[in-house]
Amino acid sequence: MPKLVGIYRIVLQPKVKEEDFEKFMIEKVFPTVDTKLTEGGSITRLSLLKDKKEDREDKYLWIIELDTFDGGWFDHHLSDALEMLKSVGNPVSFSVFSLLDVWQK
Repeated sequence: MPKLVGIYRIVLQPKVKEEDFEKFMIEKVFPTVDTKLTEGGSITRLSLLKDKKEDREDKYLWIIELDTFDGGWFDHHLSDALEMLKSVGNPVSFSVFSLLDVWQK
């Protein structure tokens, strides 16, 4: 089970269409993320979520799950992906959460 969850809230760059952003994230940005297992852990899951409220400017969440306790790990392993992201979207906030438990049916 992942120990940390990082969440970026993203606003699209002007004139970028939602479908173009979604395709770019999945086909270009996700594959650049360094998921190799290191001494500090590894990324176990990447998710892209879209808010159903159409009037939100920051309607996308990029969720990164890690099996590590080191919050500084994000900066090192996501730097290339974040640079690519900035061409289509602006990460307006970032938070790191400790995963306490998961319930699944």
